Amino acid sequence: MKVHAKLCLITKKEFNKITQYGFVSTGNFHEGTAKVYGDHLLMTCKKEILSDMKIIFDILCSSTPDLTQLEHRNYLITSPNQQREFFVDKIQNQIQQPKDKQSIKIKLNSLVDPTLIKALYNAAENGLNVELIIRGICTAITNQKQFKKQIHAVSIIDQYLEHARVMIFGKGSNCEVFISSADWMVRNLDHRVEVACKIESKTFKEELLDIFKIQLKENIKARILDNKQSNRYVRQEKNETPWRSQIETYKYLKSKRYN
Repeated sequence: MKVHAKLCLITKKEFNKITQYGFVSTGNFHEGTAKVYGDHLLMTCKKEILSDMKIIFDILCSSTPDLTQLEHRNYLITSPNQQREFFVDKIQNQIQQPKDKQSIKIKLNSLVDPTLIKALYNAAENGLNVELIIRGICTAITNQKQFKKQIHAVSIIDQYLEHARVMIFGKGSNCEVFISSADWMVRNLDHRVEVACKIESKTFKEELLDIFKIQLKENIKARILDNKQSNRYVRQEKNETPWRSQIETYKYLKSKRYN
């Protein structure tokens, strides 16, 4: 089974004490792809995350790895055992929330898993605001009569490869944000070792939410994912300012760095 998770665990001795650092990423640790891929990476010393990482590495490094031991512990959610059910529960939980708290925002490379698509349909049928940024394959039918609110889905193809996987459930400061190595595909969720991570850092959550907003405003390189699969470009409204999200994301991150 392919290990597709993006994890790094560093253990070192500092002043006679053992110190650990961890990295959870949506993309590869590769100097080549890092130049052209858009990804997110969490750098952390949080003990609960590091403990989960240690367990995952111990299982994978065993002479006879037992992948059934890859259970959701504190912060890391794994495949092949858990991610599908975990995110279906998150979608269903949004349906139970008050209307002013409901929201689902998903960014993936590909969306083809029937179970998760059905869960998104259920959310749309219940009037939830479902927004998708799917760079590659999307088999969800975004506009259906039974939906109380139609699903908004776009694909952004530009200079850099949109490679991040981000899941946002809810609104405001209490929303839950996750990053993952896995697309919502049977291939990834059933036949690969993948890891998703909950983000609790206020700063990182705000950054991911801001970048998602920037990308939803895209009106130059975004294509609409509709039922006809015509992939037509998002139309700029009259007097609307042109908005190229990769450029605007660069400006946003640059301003955060120097302010």
